[in-house]
Amino acid sequence: MSEEIQNMDRLMAKLNNLEKQSNVALKQGVWKAAERVRAEAVLLCPVNHGELRQSIKSSVRTLDGRIIGTIYTNKEYAKYVEFGTGPVGLANHDGISPEVNPSYVTSGWYIPASEFTQADIEKYHFKVIQIGEKEFVYTEGQPAQPFMYPALKNNEKLAENIIINNIRKGIERL
Repeated sequence: MSEEIQNMDRLMAKLNNLEKQSNVALKQGVWKAAERVRAEAVLLCPVNHGELRQSIKSSVRTLDGRIIGTIYTNKEYAKYVEFGTGPVGLANHDGISPEVNPSYVTSGWYIPASEFTQADIEKYHFKVIQIGEKEFVYTEGQPAQPFMYPALKNNEKLAENIIINNIRKGIERL
């Protein structure tokens, strides 16, 4: 007993294309979701001179068969803004990821005054101290000013919906 399935070639071609299209749609959805999180991180980022805010980027890559969206900055000091520093950061770190447990210096420290503009010294009410022939400011750190983690948490459900809708539209195109 043998039956012939009509248009089997077309069906197989569509099934093969479905896998390719769903992967493309998934990657596009992850990119759109990552861009949404990046945009909110930019809005939440505290601004002094604007360099940190301008450095926030997103990328999407495939690793071990998984599609991964990443929001990042190349500014070394971003972690100090996100998590805070010193005793002040230890006392004021609400809003950071509960999965991160930063280690804080528990006493203040001196920084050469030459590392600050006069405007920043005035803005942050730093006291300039003369030690020998050099000037320093004393600080006990800064409070956490999270912007990356809240951007992610605020958009978890929306990012999921963006990805799902993108996959659905990709499949419907077939």
